[in-house]
Amino acid sequence: MCLDRARVYHKDGSFGRGAPSRPDAPARAGKNGSTSGATTAMLDRLEKAGLIERRPNPNDRRESLIAAAQGSSQIAASWFESARRAQDRLISSYSESELEIISDVFERFAKLWDDERETTGRQTQPVGSGGRACD
Repeated sequence: MCLDRARVYHKDGSFGRGAPSRPDAPARAGKNGSTSGATTAMLDRLEKAGLIERRPNPNDRRESLIAAAQGSSQIAASWFESARRAQDRLISSYSESELEIISDVFERFAKLWDDERETTGRQTQPVGSGGRACD
């Protein structure tokens, strides 16, 4: 699970599945570029909203384990339902040949940026990460 500013998600892109993660505030603060206080405040807001649960770490009582709360996946999905429908309408307005062109452009852009990162030696980093990506 990666905490990147106001997002809570698993590295596979899913939300709310899998075992609890170990993002105690000090450990996570260094990963997402914010202070431990800001990370704690973010976790407090997510917990108050019913999106996460803090659980005691059985191996270290100074830490908490963070898990997606039951039903949080449906809550998060509901935020994007309107946008998903709008995207579906937009995509359905294109012909199959137009969609192939759009797909080709996106694939070429992705390759262009991969090549650029390789050429310059730069890696993709989350905004505000202080040069550190989520692990």
